[in-house]
Amino acid sequence: MDSNGWPARLVRLGVAAALLLYGLAKLPLPGHVPQFIYSRDWTFDARTGHPATLVWHFFGYAPAYGYTIAFTEILAAVLLVVPRTRTVGALLAFGMLANIAVMDVTFGFPVPATVLAVTLALASFALLVADRERIQGLLGAPTPGSATRRANEPAGAAPCSATPCSVAPCSTTPSSATPRSATPCTAAPAAARVDCSAAGACPSSGTAACTARPAPVRAPTPCGGQGPSACGGTGGCDA
Repeated sequence: MDSNGWPARLVRLGVAAALLLYGLAKLPLPGHVPQFIYSRDWTFDARTGHPATLVWHFFGYAPAYGYTIAFTEILAAVLLVVPRTRTVGALLAFGMLANIAVMDVTFGFPVPATVLAVTLALASFALLVADRERIQGLLGAPTPGSATRRANEPAGAAPCSATPCSVAPCSTTPSSATPRSATPCTAAPAAARVDCSAAGACPSSGTAACTARPAPVRAPTPCGGQGPSACGGTGGCDA
C-alpha cells in the first residue's frame, strides 16, 4: 500500500476518527457519562461481575491515568491527519490500539468491540508498513529511496585517496616557476598537505593533499677552469 495513495489516506482518517472518539469518550464532558468510572466508591464481585466492568473501574480509580489515556488517543488522532507527523501518529496509534485489542480479547469484551479493536490495530500496523521508509529514516537506517537519491546526485569533489597525485608530478615544476599549491585533493585541509617525496613523485595513497615540491636551485658550476669571463661574466655556467 502506497503511503501517499488514497487507500492509505482513507485508512489513516478512519483510524484517526476512531481514536478521537475513544479519547473523547473517556473525558467527563458536560452531558456525557465517561467510559471510565471515575470513582473509588464501588465493590466488585468476581463471581457475578463482568471483567469489562472491572476494567472501567480500574482505569477510573486514578482519574489522572484515565485522562492521560484519553489525551494520548486524541494526540495520536491529530498526528495522524498531519502529513509531517503521520508516521509518529501511526507509531503511537499502533501501540495504543494493540494494547486495546489484547485487553478486549483477554478480558472477554463484547464481540463487536473486540472485532473493532483488532481491526483498528491491524489498520495502524498497515500504516506503519506503508511508512516503513520514513521509519527507517527516523532511526537513521539507510533506505532504498535514499540510496536512489544519492545515486542520482551529481558527483562532487573526489576524495584525496581517489585522486592519484601522479597526475601532477613534482618533477614537472620548473625552477623558475612559482611552486604549485596542490593537486585537486580539495577535501584535505591545508594543514594536512605534505611535501612530495624525495624521488619527485607525490604520495599515491592517504587523504592528505600533496604540495608540489619546487625543484632544487642549481648551484653555479665552474666554467671549466676558464674563469668568469668564459661565462659571460655571470660567475657561473648555465649548463
